[in-house]
Formats: sequence, structure tokens, C-alpha cells
Amino acid sequence: MRARPWVLMMPKFGETKKTTLHLAYHLVANGLNVLRFDPTNHVGESEGRMLDFTMPGAVTDAIAGLDYLEASFGVNQVTTVANSLSARCMLRVAAKDSRIQKLICVAGVVNLIATIQEINKEDLLGLYQQGHHWGVTDFLGFDINGDVFLRTLIESKLGDLAGSIEDAARLNMPFVFFYAERDVWVDKLEVEQVVAVNPRGQLVPVAAAMHEVRENPQAARQLFEQVVWTCLHDEPYPGKARPICAALTRNLSWRRTAGNGTACAVPSRRWKASPSFGQDIFRNIAFWRKPRTTGPIWTWWAGFAGPCPRGARAGRRMWQRFVWALGAARSLATTDLGSSRRTACLRWP
Repeated sequence: MRARPWVLMMPKFGETKKTTLHLAYHLVANGLNVLRFDPTNHVGESEGRMLDFTMPGAVTDAIAGLDYLEASFGVNQVTTVANSLSARCMLRVAAKDSRIQKLICVAGVVNLIATIQEINKEDLLGLYQQGHHWGVTDFLGFDINGDVFLRTLIESKLGDLAGSIEDAARLNMPFVFFYAERDVWVDKLEVEQVVAVNPRGQLVPVAAAMHEVRENPQAARQLFEQVVWTCLHDEPYPGKARPICAALTRNLSWRRTAGNGTACAVPSRRWKASPSFGQDIFRNIAFWRKPRTTGPIWTWWAGFAGPCPRGARAGRRMWQRFVWALGAARSLATTDLGSSRRTACLRWP
């Protein structure tokens, strides 16, 4: 495990390390070690209340993750991958800690106060300077101590564009920023300013993607391949000419066995995850069942799980997402990563 490069992954605000599992599998399948962790005072398995979450505290947790890798595995050169708000924390960590050899930000926030103002439609900085108090307030769906959060955000210079530019200028390692072209929470001009101050900075646009890149499966897959390539190489991503995640490109075929007429699933040598895999499950269940009993029911469910036309009911859209997630989970569960390739999960003491 020590011979292969290490990647430190930090989940975005309001999510746990489980949400980084998909990308972590891509990294591990391509020969990398991955350490995922939940920050303290945050959702997940670590200690503390979400009410007490602060950005400087998340920075301290990321540094603790580097300390854990060095103490447990003797690792002092780490690549970091972070998304959204956690990308801003990792930018500060990379500016302070020389153990980070490469920083990769995905849809990172570079001006958090401006992003919050865009979401809440109010001048937080102006209200703060006027002495306004928030107390316990809602932030992106979670109750936090608004006064402490905003005060520590301003004092640590983690909330404004000037602080991001200052941290980026102090980086002495490759800095790759994946910007979602349809991101309404992050200003592209501000991102360009942050990347431009670093001679080794690189801005990579992600086409047809919003701040939540996973909402576009095709853009997410292309992004995963580029992140894997960036973790392994210093040169720019070559594009489709060189496939990256070969370990995850297998396909599953279904066929009827000869003889007694029963059906079975026969995995072939190629495996390819597809949003229609969940729909295929119901079709094959209907294929296994007798036509006069429950077969038509499963066939109907398969049609219900199919392409969702515009204007369809919310329940059907939720069901379609469920069967897509079922297919994605199946693709991960059946991927052969080998006994020596595992992701590490850290539960803070």
C-alpha cells in the first residue's frame, strides 16, 4: 500500500464520506490508495454536532488526515481531491502544508460569502458589519450557529475571494480546478482569478454540468476519468484517445440457457455500468417468472422505470432515480478491485 500514491478525499458540506465512494472506486481501480474521512462537527461518523461546524475546523480535520497517513503509513506526499465548500478548505490546507503534492478541486467555491448571498438572496457581509445576529440558522438545509460560523469565516479569510487568491498564490504544487460550466453558485471570472495567480494552475471546464455534477451522469463519468488521469499524471488529460478506467469497463449480458428453458444471468468479460441497468433487472425478473402469474407485473415495473418523459409525475421521477442508483450500486459491487486495492475509511476518535 505504501508503494502506490495516496489520495485524500474530503466530502462536500452536508454529505458524508459515503458520497465519495464512487470516485474512490475509480481511483483505487487505477492503482491508487484512498483515504476518505468525515469532518468533525458534521454529518457522518465523526464526533461533534453539526450545529458547531466551522470552516477553520474543517481545515484542521484535513490536516489531521495528513497526520494520520504519515503516522500510520509513513506517507508524506499526498494528492487531495475536494468538492464545493471542502475545496476551499483544501486550498487553505495546501497553502499551509507541504505534504500535499497536488490539489484537485471539483466545482470548488472560491468566494463563499458571495455564494451564500446568491443562495439566500441577502447581503450577509453587510448585515454582519451592521451587527446583525443570526443565532441558530439554516445553512444549505442544516442548522448551524450562524454567528460563530460567519465570524470564524471572516476572521480566517476563508469566505472572500481575496483569501482564496492569497492561498492560491502560495501553492507550490500542481493546482487543477474543474469548473462546472452551468454552475450558478460560483462565478467563473472569480475562479479564473484564483487559478491565474498560480503558475502551475490549470482550469478545466466541465461541459453541461451544474454545481452538482452528479446530476448529469455523462458529465460525471467524464469528470471521473479526468480526475483519475490528473491524479496519476502531470500532463493534461488526453481525451477519448486513451481510455482511463479500463478496470470498470465491463458489460453484463443476459441469455437463456439451453435444455430446461430456464433463464440465468451470464456476466461476460466486459462490464459497463448503465442507467438502464435497473430497468433491465425488472425485465429479467419478468423473464424468469411464468407469463400468467407475476411476469406481467414485473414487465409493467420495467416500463415504469424506463425513460421519464417531460412533465411526468414526481413519483415516477423518484422511481427512475432509484432504479438508476440500483444499477450503479450493482456495477460497483461486482467490480473486481483485487485484494490489495481497498479504500480506507477513517473514523475520528
